[in-house]
Amino acid sequence: MKIRPEIGESLSALASIKDEGIVRCEVRKNDGNILVSYFDGEDNLVKASSHDAGPGVADIIREFHASWKQRDDGTALRCLEQLILRDGVPQYVWHNLINRQYHLGNWNVSAGLAAAMGTYERRRFDPSDPFFAPDFIIIGTMKGGTSSLYKYLCYHPSVIDRHPKELHFFTINYERGVKFYRRYFAQKRKYSIVGEASPSYFDWETPVIAERIHEHLKNVKLILLLANPVKRAVSQYYHELRIRVGAELGDDFVKEEDVLTVERLKADMESGNDNYIKAGHYVERLPYWQKFMDEGRLVIFTQKALAEDTNGVVREVYKFLGLEDIPVDIRRIRKANVNKYPKPSEEVLEFLEEVYRESNEKLASEYGITF
Repeated sequence: MKIRPEIGESLSALASIKDEGIVRCEVRKNDGNILVSYFDGEDNLVKASSHDAGPGVADIIREFHASWKQRDDGTALRCLEQLILRDGVPQYVWHNLINRQYHLGNWNVSAGLAAAMGTYERRRFDPSDPFFAPDFIIIGTMKGGTSSLYKYLCYHPSVIDRHPKELHFFTINYERGVKFYRRYFAQKRKYSIVGEASPSYFDWETPVIAERIHEHLKNVKLILLLANPVKRAVSQYYHELRIRVGAELGDDFVKEEDVLTVERLKADMESGNDNYIKAGHYVERLPYWQKFMDEGRLVIFTQKALAEDTNGVVREVYKFLGLEDIPVDIRRIRKANVNKYPKPSEEVLEFLEEVYRESNEKLASEYGITF
């Protein structure tokens, strides 16, 4: 067991949150053990503890959780002391403990640990402060897996699980002003990141959205998920139908007369009621986001890749966002926003394949994206 530089200050910060009388901590080795001594403002010894090389990090975490459940603050403090005394504890362990917001009586355990680690700083919220803004945005596309990806990202202990995930500020709510937008990120903390997921940003057929984001968010990173446009059109059609009839996810809400047919597709295209179809012509919208691509601030995946290699894609996004690489247990995370609707007919699929044939070919040749 090594004593890291300034470990005394870290331990003192941890304990002082619990006991305001503690102002100083001494750490020294004695016969193979490490002695931790706490002193008050008059340099009187308040308490002391002794640690050996003992258990590993996983065992310490388990003991901490057990002591927390039993409301044993003495053992909990000793466990956290042991963690702080060790080198090589993964950063996500600290983030997970801090973000869980542990309390024991009047002792804010997480705040004490945050003060100890020096990696957790809650800033006073100021709507004019550009700090309070997203670090990442999933910009689209609708019915492309954005809800699932957002859940996967929030699984990481360094990502704040902020809700609602969809703000649609740069499309629907822009007139309310940037200060209004920043209020959604008031819980942002130093060394944690926060984001949002608004599919309308990519789906709106205008370059203005990308220009607004580029103007106001100088460091944000963007993630784009593209679904097979044929399947996406069908999914969005039934998604919009479910909303119109007021049904819940999982309900059987499709009447016989509402089933998607080639005749309905043609009628919607002729009447201009075909946004669910137009949104699949991705190659027409990608040039709007060229600045972000040139600056390395936009990464693109397909929904198929996310479904077939969820762990791989999510960990690539972690890397893109500068997060520590950790495995994702996708079994613990249910897929989100899944509608129940009839399987489309072969005629519908063939018709939509032809609708998207030219734009898909262009998408493959210019951007290397295939479905």
